Amino acid sequence: MFGLPQQEKKNWKLLHLAQGKTQINVKNAENVYEDQMRVVGAKMEKELERITIVAQQEFGRFLAIRSSQTDELVDDAMLAFTKRLEEKLTTIEDRILKFSQEEKMRVRLEAENYRTKMMDMTKEDIVKVLGEVEKILLGKKITPEIQADLVSEALEKAKKDDFIS
Repeated sequence: MFGLPQQEKKNWKLLHLAQGKTQINVKNAENVYEDQMRVVGAKMEKELERITIVAQQEFGRFLAIRSSQTDELVDDAMLAFTKRLEEKLTTIEDRILKFSQEEKMRVRLEAENYRTKMMDMTKEDIVKVLGEVEKILLGKKITPEIQADLVSEALEKAKKDDFIS
């Protein structure tokens, strides 16, 4: 049978291992978030290119109108073109902003869900380790409520000692 200090070292090593895995998983979630934000940026860039092409086409139409009509008609066409272009740009900007905000929220939610899942798995692993430790040290089983309290205390102590964040 192991002595208490040796078992305690083993338990701390397991806790450190669980913390390391959690930090890696959180970093992976952050990387996924960054990758998805790059994808959103690329989509916005493509949309801007498309808008530029539409604006160039509209301007080409404007030039064609100008060459065949009087200055007054050109002024009216210019005002109408400017108004339509402003409306389209406003609509597209609104759509891009809404899309960007929705994507950010979706990615943040996914990252948080992933982080929560990893934390829950880590807590489950700690509870299993504590169950084994209690069998070895106490030779009997304790209630799940006491186990949960011990896990919470261990996590708080680990946070306080900067083992986990």
